[in-house]
Amino acid sequence: MICPKCRNKIGFWAIFRAFWPTRVLCRSCSTNLGFKYGHSIGVVAVVAILTIYAIEAGIVIRWLEGQYFIVIITAVTIIYLVSVELFILATTPILKRYGELILWDK
Repeated sequence: MICPKCRNKIGFWAIFRAFWPTRVLCRSCSTNLGFKYGHSIGVVAVVAILTIYAIEAGIVIRWLEGQYFIVIITAVTIIYLVSVELFILATTPILKRYGELILWDK
C-alpha cells in the first residue's frame, strides 16, 4: 500500500493503530488518507462489531446471572473493547491487501 501523495509505503501497523481503520495518517508526509469506499467499510464495521458484542454480552450476562451489577457492566465493557480490537485485527490485513488509499478531504 502506497501513499498517493509522497509515494512511500504505508505499513500494517499504521493501519492497525489508526483510530478508525478506514482513516490512516501517512507517517512520511502527515497526509490524511482514507480508503476508497471507506464509508461502506465503516457501516459494515459497526454492524459487525455490534453483532459480535451482542452475542458475547448475551453469553456473559447469562454466565454472570445473579452477580453484582457492576461486575456485569465491567465484563460487558471489556468484551466490547476486545470485540473492537479483534475486528480491527481481522480487517487490517484485508484492507492492506485489497484497499485503495485516496487523499481524505477535510
